[in-house]
Amino acid sequence: MQVHTGQTIEGVIARLQSGMYAAPIYLHESLYGGSSLGSRKTTSSEVDSILRVAASFQNEAGGVEGFSSPDAVGGLLDSVSLNLRLDREGFTKITKRHTTRPLYFSTASQLGVHRTRGVPDLVGQVAGRDAPALARQWIRKQLLLPPPPSISAQLRNASLFLLNHLEPLPDFPTIAKHQVAQLVRSKEANEVFFRELRDACQAIYTAGSNDKTKDFIQALTASAGMEIGLELDLVDVLSTCEAAIQLIEDTIIVEPRSDLDETSEQFPDDKRYLFSLRKSNEGFVGKVHTAKFEKEWERVEAARVAVGVAAEELLQLGEEIKKERKLGDSKKDAVGMSFDLFNNAVWLRLPSGQNLVHPLIHPKDRNGMVVSNRFSTDKLEAALDEYRLCCSECANAVRDQLRHLSTSLEGESLPPLVGACVLATIASAMVHHVTHAGILNGWNPASERGSDRSIVLRQFWPYWLDGRANSTVTNSIDLDSLVILSGPNMAGKSTVLRSVCSIALLATCGFLVPAKEASVPFVDYIMLRTFSSDSPAEGKSGFAVEMHEMRSVLEDATENSLVLVDELGKGTEMTAGAALAGSILEALDRSGCYGIFATHLHALFDMELDAPNMKEMMMCSEKEEGRVRPTLKVAAGRSLESLAMTVARDCGMPSSVVHRAEELLGRLRDRRNLGKVADGASKANPAFSSAKAAAPDHRVPLDLQGAELVLRSVVSHSLSCEPSSLESMVIEDCKRIRPPPAALKSSCVYIVEREDGLLYCGETDDICGRLLSHLKEFQRQGLYRMRTVFIPLPESSSGKSAARFCETKVIDQLKTEGYRLLSDKDRSHRFFASGNR
Repeated sequence: MQVHTGQTIEGVIARLQSGMYAAPIYLHESLYGGSSLGSRKTTSSEVDSILRVAASFQNEAGGVEGFSSPDAVGGLLDSVSLNLRLDREGFTKITKRHTTRPLYFSTASQLGVHRTRGVPDLVGQVAGRDAPALARQWIRKQLLLPPPPSISAQLRNASLFLLNHLEPLPDFPTIAKHQVAQLVRSKEANEVFFRELRDACQAIYTAGSNDKTKDFIQALTASAGMEIGLELDLVDVLSTCEAAIQLIEDTIIVEPRSDLDETSEQFPDDKRYLFSLRKSNEGFVGKVHTAKFEKEWERVEAARVAVGVAAEELLQLGEEIKKERKLGDSKKDAVGMSFDLFNNAVWLRLPSGQNLVHPLIHPKDRNGMVVSNRFSTDKLEAALDEYRLCCSECANAVRDQLRHLSTSLEGESLPPLVGACVLATIASAMVHHVTHAGILNGWNPASERGSDRSIVLRQFWPYWLDGRANSTVTNSIDLDSLVILSGPNMAGKSTVLRSVCSIALLATCGFLVPAKEASVPFVDYIMLRTFSSDSPAEGKSGFAVEMHEMRSVLEDATENSLVLVDELGKGTEMTAGAALAGSILEALDRSGCYGIFATHLHALFDMELDAPNMKEMMMCSEKEEGRVRPTLKVAAGRSLESLAMTVARDCGMPSSVVHRAEELLGRLRDRRNLGKVADGASKANPAFSSAKAAAPDHRVPLDLQGAELVLRSVVSHSLSCEPSSLESMVIEDCKRIRPPPAALKSSCVYIVEREDGLLYCGETDDICGRLLSHLKEFQRQGLYRMRTVFIPLPESSSGKSAARFCETKVIDQLKTEGYRLLSDKDRSHRFFASGNR
């Protein structure tokens, strides 16, 4: 039994939706104000959310109960002991400490973890657009419910592995863990499910049993165990996967190739009715190996032959009638067999007005009514009945085999099997995360946690921007106490708060972060509070909502908490708002928490605040063409500048209104001067120096193995480097194994070998996507297997231009040595100048 205290609304919702709990769920009255779990009387949107989710859980699992007691834990033990008839004294309390609390609803909303209009989606930036839904759900859950430090350290190690190792990894399918347990136990799993289960087990077994990729899977095992509530042993998981793969492959046809192809030569136009009949009745074909139901299958084949013979005899009889009555070749005089989908039968079609001639009969439909415009024979009707009966028995035999397979996977092997599926989901999530955030967007792993309690961020940027783009502004900041951040309008204060909050959360979860360097110590509480709107349903103004949220912040903040507050006190009179903000600043400073307090309340600087640990920072601005513009850079100091008039003018406010505002402002404000702060950066691009490709002086086998030698030799000559400095990778089965994310760091030159032995040489910046494109194209041509060898070029080689140069030389050399090439049109590429990548 697990007891979760101090939960946020969003944390409770995430736990209920995670699928890792069994009924019943007990909710203390503090979560829903004592109202009925099924009622809608509450006025709080957050409480209403948890009630809806609880009701959904109750409908699906049938077990959500509310309880009330001053002692929440004691009351829970009383309820469980009473309902399950257990001895209350038999429970042993095991306390888990040193974990980060779940996110508050407002924090999740302001980071886009909880979808909010206008707020960039953090989950999408972490996972990437192509991540499977289950992988995205797992990432979202990690962000809402940050894992313990030990697990986040393992996830960080997994990210480092993907960034630094060039070993190919299998494609990790995703299956919901509750679906695995439910379908296996209920014996309702079909062949599609077993194929997906086999693929997931195969992926985990392949990666986990490979000495070069085992560390990656091992790093995810603890996280998978936490998901299912069990301690997983990788050796046990791999042995279970191996056994499950064998059981499934012994029963299920893993890669079915149906012989019921409409274009097949065995179904010419005059026999299409037989194709339709088989397609309608033999849906069990391609699911289970026929050896598992051999007797039933033999009966189906015999019955099918009998139907074909009887149908052919009937068709010949129809042709004789047509010839005897001298009917023409027009459409209305056509004679032929046709398939009736509604009645699941094949009958003869004759021109209208034809009388019955022995042995012809009018067949009956499924409702027992005579079909007067179709003809059959007693022999054909008996053959059809026998065929349909045999197909039904065969379908039942296939279902029995599927149920037997489910039974074989039950018992002690089911938990590690579910764990393997969770491992596959987590592996998929991490691969997509590192590929999208790390390789494509330049995110980096945070440093290992040390004894220093400071949050140190170097060259960080907003998570929704591309860190490699020259236009992206980066900042650096050290946080070892509370910071008051001042600056003009639209200068980036809120962006800095969101960026710092997202990096702290991502590092706490073990994910990559949008920064060149980041060191984040253990944080027990992450809170981002921005400007609040009012809540009419609860009778609260925007300022009242602010005070309610800040009360929770002050209650929960500790010396290990990160508190980020934006624009507090704007919803009331300025002097009173500044006084409250100053008092809250002092309380936060006394708690010893980290944090940033962004504000426009310049009166705070005139107060003698009792906040000895607080530091001052500001957002910088500069003059450009006579107007003050923000630089989006953070620096030490204090800013009393306001760009209110500039922002109003840029937003299209009438010039007369802005001019009048400037006159009024001149009468009210104290004039202060603000120094300029400038910051610039320059980048240099390395030049590419090509070396003429020298032809290898040896002959090689004319297959992929020989082509690999040509590739290494030509590329090394082209780049003027030693062949030993290049790392080529061979993938024998491109359908099941894909290149590692680290291969996306640089341009690649590759050679693929089709199933028919033809080779194709190319270059790409996205080796994963290019190989998938080739595989799909070849499959459309009926070629299902593809091998490849590729070489990621060194970063010093100037990327795209170097890759195209090498591609041309490799194609030339392959042609010279007599390799069979699918195409050599890319040999026309020539060297071109490099640019920023």
